[in-house]
Amino acid sequence: MSDPSMLAVLQDLLAQPRERSTIEFKSNWDQADDIGEYLSALANAAALERHDRAWMIWGVDDVTRQVTGTSFDPFNQKVKTDKGNSNQSLVMWLQFLTLPRADFQFHEVLHPEGRVVLLEIHPARSAPVAFKHVRYIRIDSHKVKLTEHPDKEARLWAQLGLKDD
Repeated sequence: MSDPSMLAVLQDLLAQPRERSTIEFKSNWDQADDIGEYLSALANAAALERHDRAWMIWGVDDVTRQVTGTSFDPFNQKVKTDKGNSNQSLVMWLQFLTLPRADFQFHEVLHPEGRVVLLEIHPARSAPVAFKHVRYIRIDSHKVKLTEHPDKEARLWAQLGLKDD
């Protein structure tokens, strides 16, 4: 399942001097709700900053940028639904709870220092992406609610060529 072309992408991301609004590093963190919030924030930040992608990377220490490997497995992770079922795949669960539906893909990289998972996130296109009806944005390396930053929200809506109805 490893995607060899992603090794070069990983090396470029590791070369960045620090996390920023479109790059987030994690180790083994696998909280589905938080991943959904980051998906929203990163998609919206990528659109606002006119980046062609945003990235969330597991298996890398966010301070040292050293590859540590991860046990996080988005391809087999199941999530409890609101009805208490725990049989929905993480990918489908994230799709159902983002509006408009986020455009993203998980990749696995077998790095010499350990397994790394990259979440490739395309920028919001038709409207800011919300997760569970809340829109998020990244400011520097912090995830916040977009409504708490009306200037950024207005710029994002204007950039997408839409009005917030």
